Amino acid sequence: MMIEVSNYLLRRPAPQDAEQLVVLKNDKISAYLLGGVHSEYSIDDIMRWIEFHNGRKDELVLVVEDTKCSKLIGHVGLYKIDEVAKKTEYGILIADQDYKGKGVGTLCTRTLTKYAFEELNMHKVTAEVLTENKASVGMFTKCGYKIDGTLRDDVCKNGRYYDVYAMSILKDEFDRM
Repeated sequence: MMIEVSNYLLRRPAPQDAEQLVVLKNDKISAYLLGGVHSEYSIDDIMRWIEFHNGRKDELVLVVEDTKCSKLIGHVGLYKIDEVAKKTEYGILIADQDYKGKGVGTLCTRTLTKYAFEELNMHKVTAEVLTENKASVGMFTKCGYKIDGTLRDDVCKNGRYYDVYAMSILKDEFDRM
């Protein structure tokens, strides 16, 4: 599974990606902005992560590679793909600081959202974003996602609770963009 868009390749992670992924997934700035609890990942953890996600039938996880320099800069994914309800959850991590704020997240989000609607025949794509992650909220809004509501004190990190926006886009909304 590969999707080429601009100078980027979205593809399944492979064992040879483990060294680059361990650096990206251990980036403390990016981890702070994501939901969930961050822990230090080892190469073995990443190898298990690759095997786990590549083996799932209800997910599509792809690394984001800059084809100009063969460098991984993050990963994107469609999770909890529900063929009956026709919905899926989108997640993105652009962890290489040199690529933040340059439109890569927007490009990847539009590409995978389009894939969800056109190839997987989904009706709805959802995302969850920490309310204080203003850059991600702006990126999702730019891609047509709307805030459905706020999940209060939904994530606990380092003893502090964070609110999360539940966001989504419907197929007909995407088609009108």
